[in-house]
Amino acid sequence: MRRLADALPARELIFVKHARGGTSLLAWAPEWDEARAETTGNAAAGPMYPQLIELLDDLGVRDGVEFGAVFWMQGERDALFPGPAAEYFDNLRTLVTAFRRDLTDPDLPFILGLANPSPERYTELAVVQAAQRHAAAEIAGVHLVDTAGLTKHDDAVHYDTGGILELGRRFAETYLAVR
Repeated sequence: MRRLADALPARELIFVKHARGGTSLLAWAPEWDEARAETTGNAAAGPMYPQLIELLDDLGVRDGVEFGAVFWMQGERDALFPGPAAEYFDNLRTLVTAFRRDLTDPDLPFILGLANPSPERYTELAVVQAAQRHAAAEIAGVHLVDTAGLTKHDDAVHYDTGGILELGRRFAETYLAVR
């Protein structure tokens, strides 16, 4: 946020974060299905996307605001399950399309961090990463942020403070390069 505020001093910037750790794209499905979300143990987390749209409406920011981008760091949960990993590209495309429709910007940049937990535990990681790379190559306005070298907590999944700060800088630099 600091990097973007410094780079865009004439703009009023609003950041809205809506997250729940360990969620699959199935918990974020715009047309949420409890049974599908439960295939990754995420039924209790959803419906995340409709919750976010409701939050934006409650904050009064969906009308009359120019959205700059969606910053997205997710994919680890899907990398635990063969089915959701195989569906990741299609589910991500559906989500990007919904954001662009519901935020009324068909060109809204979608800045996506590459999932990178331990492949020993997250056995479908290569499938999810391939889907993320495919999305950046095939869906206009989707941009992939490299997450290599970011520091993490001992669980080797979640970023520590330094990792989060560097991820934010990488997101900001990507946004500034593509806007």
